Amino acid sequence: MIIDLPKNIKAVLDILHKNGFEAYIVGGCVRDYLLGERLHDFDVATNALPEQTLECFKDYKVIKTGIKHGTVTVVVDSENIEITTFRIDKDYTDNRHPDSVAFSSSLSEDVKRRDFTINALGYNYETGIADYVGGIEDLNNRIISCVGIPDERFKEDALRILRALRFASVLGFEIREETAKSIHRNKELLLNISSERIFSEFKKLICGKNAGYILRNYVDVIGVFIPEILKTVGFDQRNPHHIYNVFEHTVCAV
Repeated sequence: MIIDLPKNIKAVLDILHKNGFEAYIVGGCVRDYLLGERLHDFDVATNALPEQTLECFKDYKVIKTGIKHGTVTVVVDSENIEITTFRIDKDYTDNRHPDSVAFSSSLSEDVKRRDFTINALGYNYETGIADYVGGIEDLNNRIISCVGIPDERFKEDALRILRALRFASVLGFEIREETAKSIHRNKELLLNISSERIFSEFKKLICGKNAGYILRNYVDVIGVFIPEILKTVGFDQRNPHHIYNVFEHTVCAV
């Protein structure tokens, strides 16, 4: 399988390979290719340490903003491309960001920290698709499933709870039972997430093809950040012009 990558992404991979390092495009861009979607938002992962990445791209403009967590942004053809060293995330005491990271030499270790199996795929020209967690199988079965233990993934980053619902809505996928149970169990963690980040995910969720299903089955989760909606569930309007209760009317309107 060969993915036709943009010229600047090819250049980044080639430079890292020519300097003796592994490099892959990772995450959503690989998922979208396999789904037949337009590719965008390319991220590159490598076993090169940040200072080695800087040396590889010494002739390019680089931005060191994320270097503490292993990310160097390289500007190629006027586009910012994030290159991140394979890593293992340490504790997440704020339920959003790792307190620290440890760099790894292995993509198979790196993908274990990622959110969902369908987002944990890698690709380069030498090895093709790299899938260590069953992401392709879940794509084929149209399933959203956490990498590893769902409770751990959601406690690391609570926004993943809403991301799971958003992906299920937008892609029209089911959520694996263990992941779904964990979402309900850990929903209160969303109280630790900023309203801006919640809004960003929620607006995509309600525009998804599967929005009605998600709203009906995860109203308790939505109720964490829109508590008013809980009072509408089962609320009889006692109105001959409305055949639904208030919540169902709202879902149908969406």
